[in-house]
Amino acid sequence: MGEEKIFFFSKGGLDKHWIYGNKLNYNLSCDFIQKLNYDYEDYIEYTNPRNIKGRKDVYYMVQVAVWIMDTCEAFEKLIEPQLLANFVFSETDKMMSIQKYLKAIRSALVAHPLSTNRHPNYGFNGDFISIDIGYPKKQIFFEVFKNKFSVITLAGIVPAKSFRDCDFCITGYRKDKGAEFYEHIGFNKSDIDTCVKLYKQKMYELDVYMKKMKRKDWW
Repeated sequence: MGEEKIFFFSKGGLDKHWIYGNKLNYNLSCDFIQKLNYDYEDYIEYTNPRNIKGRKDVYYMVQVAVWIMDTCEAFEKLIEPQLLANFVFSETDKMMSIQKYLKAIRSALVAHPLSTNRHPNYGFNGDFISIDIGYPKKQIFFEVFKNKFSVITLAGIVPAKSFRDCDFCITGYRKDKGAEFYEHIGFNKSDIDTCVKLYKQKMYELDVYMKKMKRKDWW
C-alpha cells in the first residue's frame, strides 16, 4: 500500500467551518479526520505482511478497514446535505462493490460468524458457519481440500483457479450439506487494500469539490 501514513489532510475544502452547518459538526469532522489518520497508520503498520502472523491479525486487518469505511460514511453525513447534491465520486460503481465486499467479510469473520445471511453473492446466505481462518499459501492441508475452495472477489464469490493465490481463507461448514465437510472461502489482502484506498480517494475528491464552494453562493 505504500508507506504514506496520512489518510487525509485537507487542502482547503473540508477544513471550512461553514460547510458543516454548526460548531458541533465541525468539531466532529476534526475528530473523525484524526481517527481516520490513526486508523490508517495502524492499518499500514499492523497489516504489513510481515506482521500478519495469526488469526487475530487477520481479524484486526478487516476490522480497521471497516472502521475506516464507517468513519468516512459518517463524516460525509456531517456536511450540509444541499452542498453534496451535485457531488459525484469518480469511482461510484466500484465504491458500491467494495462496500458490499467489506461488509460481507466483516460479517463472516467478526459480526455474525455462525449465521451471516445478508451476503448471498459472497457465499453467505445463512447456511455457512465460519469456524477458522487459514493461510492457503503456507498450510499443506489445503491440498486435500482444493476441490472445495472458492474465492471472494470485489465482484462476488467464484470458484478458485488456484487456492494458493489466496492470502487467507475462511474455513467453515454448510448447514444445508449436513455440516459434514469443510468448505474454504478465500480472500486477498490486496482487495482489502483497495477498499481502504478507495475511501481515501473519495475524501480527497470531496475536499477538492468543497474547495470550490463559496459561502456567499449558499447563505
